[in-house]
Amino acid sequence: MRNKLLASLMTSILFLVVPAISQAATVKVGAKCTKLNATSGAFICKSVGGKLIWQKKPIVKLAPTPAESPKATPTPTPAPEPTGPSAPITFDNLDLKWTSIVARNELNAQIAKLITPKSTVEIISGPNVVASQLDEEKRLLAIAETLFSKYYQPASYQIVFFSEKDGVWADQALATYGGSYSSLVSEIAKSPNTCNFAFATIGKKGPIYYQCMDTRGRGDNDKQTAIHEYFHLVQQKYKSSSMACWLLEGSATYFGIALGVDGADKSGATGRKFIEQLAYQYDPGGSSNNPPNSRMHALAETTEGVVKLMTDLELQPRSQQDNCLTLGAYSGGHIATEVLIAVKGFTTYMSFLESLKNGKEWQENFATIFGISTQEFYKKLAPYFKTRI
Repeated sequence: MRNKLLASLMTSILFLVVPAISQAATVKVGAKCTKLNATSGAFICKSVGGKLIWQKKPIVKLAPTPAESPKATPTPTPAPEPTGPSAPITFDNLDLKWTSIVARNELNAQIAKLITPKSTVEIISGPNVVASQLDEEKRLLAIAETLFSKYYQPASYQIVFFSEKDGVWADQALATYGGSYSSLVSEIAKSPNTCNFAFATIGKKGPIYYQCMDTRGRGDNDKQTAIHEYFHLVQQKYKSSSMACWLLEGSATYFGIALGVDGADKSGATGRKFIEQLAYQYDPGGSSNNPPNSRMHALAETTEGVVKLMTDLELQPRSQQDNCLTLGAYSGGHIATEVLIAVKGFTTYMSFLESLKNGKEWQENFATIFGISTQEFYKKLAPYFKTRI
């Protein structure tokens, strides 16, 4: 009896266990299952059409985590370049960088408002003058004719161009057209390596200037000559014989460099170097043709030195014995003129030039028009003067 009961019990246990094993063995897609969301391996029990059946577990694909983009380092915004001085240019504020730029911009602004007049020049050209050089001189001449057109429009004037090969021809032209000069052959011989001198005078028919142009080439410094000499013709209208050396030669040099040399090199570097070279001419009582020397540089180290230099340049060149070159007129007068135009403007400068016809001493006219005496002007000029040479 006991054995029968044990056998019956074992049969019941087997009966209970087998279905579970059997169910696991029959797990496949579409087979029946008994518990919603039960899982078996890769299968899950789901309700389909009201029946519980095995389905494949959905494969969840994880999106790849994007790599983090490197953070860009912000580029600092550069400070904008200043387009002008931080304060107006005055006699008490001669900004070492901006004074020359303000003066040059003033001239360019004046030209922009004007129409180039019809030229009244008669050009006489030597047999060896280079045609391309002559064309360039005409271009530069048109700049001068435009800038000064409100103040000077001669009915006619002449220019005699010649080269280092045209000495005899040039002396014949001098005899034909007139002018206060002895011998151009001799002048050419003084500088056998270059021929770049010029002079303005009064000829038989009126205003005239003579200019030597070297066939071996001309540089940027030579671009000041046409404008320089034309301004001498302008000065003749306003009693150039009564002008101080620094006004006569320095102002002509300033206009020539600002519009000619700086027009070719707008950085101003060539013009600055030219002014430094002209400073070497300073040799009172000696020769202007002995560069390099540092006499003017040494004098410009002090305010007193600049005042002395400029006061000496108040000499009026009534004769050829009065040598403006060795007194530093070309460089010293250039710097002084540049400052006057930067501070007071081109129109005021030309008003001063016109005033020289009134018969008063030019220093008196200077003080009236510029609002400062010449001596006080020289003192205020001194620190800027030093930087420019």
